[in-house]
Amino acid sequence: MNKSAKRVFSLLMTMIMLFAICYPAEAKKTVTSVSNGRYYRIKYAGSNRYLDIPAQGYDNNGTQLQIWDYAQGNQNQIFRLVKANNSQYWHIVAQNGKIIEVRNSSHQDGAQVAQWDSHNGKCGLWSIKKQTDGTVSFQNVESKKFLNVQGGGKAGNGRRIIQYHNDKSVAMKFILEVLDDSDVYSAAYQRNIKNEEITWRRCNPIKDRIYNQTQFSKGWSYYPAIGQKLLYSVDFLSPNTVANLVKKAAYSKSTWKQIESAIKGELTATAITELAASLGYNVPFVGGALSILQTLWNSRDENQWNKFLDAVQISRNGQYSGVIVYNYRQITSFGSYGPLSNGTTAWGWQTYIKDVQSVSYKSWTGSNFARVKALPQKVKAGSWHYEYK
Repeated sequence: MNKSAKRVFSLLMTMIMLFAICYPAEAKKTVTSVSNGRYYRIKYAGSNRYLDIPAQGYDNNGTQLQIWDYAQGNQNQIFRLVKANNSQYWHIVAQNGKIIEVRNSSHQDGAQVAQWDSHNGKCGLWSIKKQTDGTVSFQNVESKKFLNVQGGGKAGNGRRIIQYHNDKSVAMKFILEVLDDSDVYSAAYQRNIKNEEITWRRCNPIKDRIYNQTQFSKGWSYYPAIGQKLLYSVDFLSPNTVANLVKKAAYSKSTWKQIESAIKGELTATAITELAASLGYNVPFVGGALSILQTLWNSRDENQWNKFLDAVQISRNGQYSGVIVYNYRQITSFGSYGPLSNGTTAWGWQTYIKDVQSVSYKSWTGSNFARVKALPQKVKAGSWHYEYK
């Protein structure tokens, strides 16, 4: 192998290693027994393509499903199987919250299978049938017909999903790939701030010259505790997500001067290579390192990236920790001139829940985030939303 070929081979191997760091191989877990509330990919057995909601109609009622090649991070191919009212039947729930149904409650062969807002009609309920070859079939409760890939066989990208009678062909056979914590790119726990979560106390609005927004509308003489901070969301970013975000737009107080010096040509080749390696970029030549550092310089955001990168652990071999982000809202007040409850006007304090910038970060390591999911249990009215690989 000559010197030029060796250099090309070295570059290819480095690119493969970087890709493996950011996108580790997935061990797809196939099952035939369904668990309530779990997330799945639904793969057509005939051509190993996946049940998919066309991107151009992803948020629209009536968008007919299709099959498509697996796409990394494509949420259009992720579905949650949820028991309907503790019955034996299932809702197939897309990531956008819509359910999969047979349009117009049709009983006809060839009727469209599409997404629609969640409801309890029989056309949106399915019975999951195990097949002897390790596949499953989905029978519609309303029509008794089966989820079917139109035309069957080795159907290609874009082939539509319909219902059809039980013809025992491959067109009605699917493989369930269950997803777990290690498949998560990122997750968010969202909640509402409830009135009962606020500490209220009575005051004399005339004596203390205090009023608030509720007094204008209902004449109440209560106000919340000033300075009370309320957690309203928790975000989890997996190591892969962190790696990609850092590579797209990184800014670090500790390395900023070095990056600036590097792109101005003030650092040696060795120093430039070591700096890139410290950020997780294992490149075998100075030109590639300079290109990366230039990209980081151009995409900097001093405030948020400083805080974010302070929580991110970056090892020299390109491994990153996940990050937990806690977001808060705070009860605050300001002085204002307005009416009191006795009909007079005076200076007082108006109190309210304000969306203040109060975000804290915490590093997270490990292959999953099971512990993270337990964090919001003390708060009310919240739910997780997941983004999968």
